[in-house]
Parts: sequence; structure tokens; C-alpha cells
Amino acid sequence: MYENEQTEPMNTQSKHDEKKEKKRVDDLCYALLQLNDATEAQQFLSDLLSPAEVSSIAKRWKIIQELRVGKPHRIIAEELKCGINTVSRANTVYRRGSGILETLLERVEQTDELRK
Repeated sequence: MYENEQTEPMNTQSKHDEKKEKKRVDDLCYALLQLNDATEAQQFLSDLLSPAEVSSIAKRWKIIQELRVGKPHRIIAEELKCGINTVSRANTVYRRGSGILETLLERVEQTDELRK
């Protein structure tokens, strides 16, 4: 058998799997948009994810918040009891990502100001 004959079906399968994965992510995003408030969001996360997964996501969000205010990576890692590499990866995503993290941080900040 030629190499292309073996890899072509795998490539087709891979594209099919990618489409399925995109659909799953789209479905999750749509479900998130249906949540009415923070309480429902917390219930959703608690029901869907393990406590460790929720904690990991919450920690990643806190890292992003701390990076935004300019806190040093080492201090963030110490305070949140995570590796410096975790902070560095989050920083890379924050600085080079789509910009949605900054948008959300601004929205949260505005909402916090309104609640004062």
C-alpha cells in the first residue's frame, strides 16, 4: 500500500473529527449564553465539571486578572500556588490571544463599578 492510501482516510477522519469537535464547542458556547446570572453559571460549572476542573479554570481567570494589573509572574505563582510556567502560559494567551479576555476584564470592571 502507498503511504497516501493510508494517510488519506486518516486525514478525512481527522477533518470529520474536527467538525464534530467544533460542533461540541459551539453547543457548549450556546449553552453558556443561556445562563441568566452568576448563580446559574456557578451551578452549571459545578454540575458539568469536577471540583478540580472548576478550581483550575477559576485559578486561570485569577492569573489573568493579576497579570492585567501588572503583578509580577513570580508573585502571582506564589500567591496562587501554581507554577511560573502556568503564569507564563496565561500571560502569552492574554497578550497574544483574540482580545476577548481583555474585553471581559473591562466588562467585569465596569459591572463592579456599577455595583459600588
